[in-house]
Amino acid sequence: AVWQVHLISQEQIQRTGVICVAEALRLVPSVLVRQKSNGHYHVQMRGLDISVKEGIWQEQNNNSLLLLLDNIPLNQYFNSEINWESIPVSIQEISKIEVM
Repeated sequence: AVWQVHLISQEQIQRTGVICVAEALRLVPSVLVRQKSNGHYHVQMRGLDISVKEGIWQEQNNNSLLLLLDNIPLNQYFNSEINWESIPVSIQEISKIEVM
Protein backbone atom coordinates (compact mmCIF):
# COMPACT_ATOMS: atom_id res chain seq x y z
CA ALA A 1 0.00 0.00 0.00
CA VAL A 2 1.14 3.52 -0.75
CA TRP A 3 0.92 5.96 2.15
CA GLN A 4 0.92 9.67 1.82
CA VAL A 5 2.40 11.51 4.80
CA HIS A 6 1.66 15.15 5.52
CA LEU A 7 3.96 16.95 7.91
CA ILE A 8 2.94 20.09 9.78
CA SER A 9 6.05 21.76 11.16
CA GLN A 10 6.34 23.93 14.24
CA GLU A 11 7.09 26.84 11.90
CA GLN A 12 3.77 26.28 10.06
CA ILE A 13 1.94 26.09 13.38
CA GLN A 14 3.44 29.40 14.51
CA ARG A 15 3.00 31.12 11.15
CA THR A 16 -0.68 30.22 10.80
CA GLY A 17 -1.59 31.09 14.39
CA VAL A 18 -3.58 27.94 15.11
CA ILE A 19 -4.40 27.44 18.77
CA CYS A 20 -4.94 23.66 18.99
CA VAL A 21 -4.11 20.40 17.22
CA ALA A 22 -7.55 20.10 15.63
CA GLU A 23 -7.15 23.52 14.01
CA ALA A 24 -3.64 22.61 12.82
CA LEU A 25 -5.08 19.58 11.03
CA ARG A 26 -6.99 21.98 8.76
CA LEU A 27 -3.64 22.51 7.01
CA VAL A 28 -3.81 18.95 5.63
CA PRO A 29 -5.79 18.62 2.37
CA SER A 30 -7.37 15.24 3.21
CA VAL A 31 -8.65 16.33 6.65
CA LEU A 32 -11.95 18.08 7.33
CA VAL A 33 -12.20 19.83 10.71
CA ARG A 34 -15.48 21.23 11.95
CA GLN A 35 -15.91 23.13 15.18
CA LYS A 36 -19.15 21.87 16.73
CA SER A 37 -19.11 24.31 19.65
CA ASN A 38 -16.58 26.37 21.55
CA GLY A 39 -13.53 24.11 21.80
CA HIS A 40 -15.28 20.96 20.54
CA TYR A 41 -14.13 19.66 17.16
CA HIS A 42 -15.10 16.90 14.77
CA VAL A 43 -12.20 15.67 12.63
CA GLN A 44 -12.83 13.61 9.52
CA MET A 45 -10.17 12.01 7.32
CA ARG A 46 -10.87 10.84 3.80
CA GLY A 47 -14.59 10.48 4.44
CA LEU A 48 -14.11 7.60 6.86
CA ASP A 49 -16.82 8.59 9.32
CA ILE A 50 -19.67 9.77 7.10
CA SER A 51 -22.34 7.45 5.77
CA VAL A 52 -25.53 7.89 3.80
CA LYS A 53 -28.63 6.18 5.12
CA GLU A 54 -31.91 6.62 3.27
CA GLY A 55 -30.48 9.64 1.44
CA ILE A 56 -29.39 11.43 4.64
CA TRP A 57 -25.75 12.12 5.54
CA GLN A 58 -24.97 10.79 9.01
CA GLU A 59 -21.87 11.10 11.16
CA GLN A 60 -20.52 7.91 12.66
CA ASN A 61 -18.23 7.57 15.66
CA ASN A 62 -14.79 8.55 14.47
CA ASN A 63 -13.00 5.35 15.44
CA SER A 64 -10.80 5.19 12.35
CA LEU A 65 -8.29 7.79 13.60
CA LEU A 66 -5.38 7.07 15.90
CA LEU A 67 -3.83 9.99 17.76
CA LEU A 68 -0.37 9.36 19.21
CA LEU A 69 1.68 11.62 21.46
CA ASP A 70 5.25 10.32 21.74
CA ASN A 71 3.94 6.90 20.62
CA ILE A 72 1.24 6.82 23.33
CA PRO A 73 -2.36 6.56 22.05
CA LEU A 74 -4.68 9.36 23.18
CA ASN A 75 -7.88 7.76 21.90
CA GLN A 76 -10.42 6.77 24.54
CA TYR A 77 -10.07 3.03 25.09
CA PHE A 78 -13.80 2.24 25.20
CA ASN A 79 -14.92 3.87 21.93
CA SER A 80 -11.71 5.07 20.18
CA GLU A 81 -12.95 8.66 20.10
CA ILE A 82 -10.53 11.55 20.52
CA ASN A 83 -11.16 14.30 23.01
CA TRP A 84 -9.29 17.08 21.19
CA GLU A 85 -9.62 19.46 24.14
CA SER A 86 -7.76 17.15 26.55
CA ILE A 87 -4.48 16.70 24.67
CA PRO A 88 -1.93 17.09 27.50
CA VAL A 89 0.39 19.53 25.69
CA SER A 90 -0.13 23.00 24.30
CA ILE A 91 0.19 23.67 20.60
CA GLN A 92 3.37 25.68 21.30
CA GLU A 93 5.07 22.53 22.69
CA ILE A 94 4.49 20.48 19.54
CA SER A 95 7.50 20.21 17.22
CA LYS A 96 5.61 18.51 14.37
CA ILE A 97 2.39 16.77 13.46
CA GLU A 98 2.46 13.82 11.07
CA VAL A 99 -0.71 12.74 9.28
CA MET A 100 -0.78 9.42 7.41
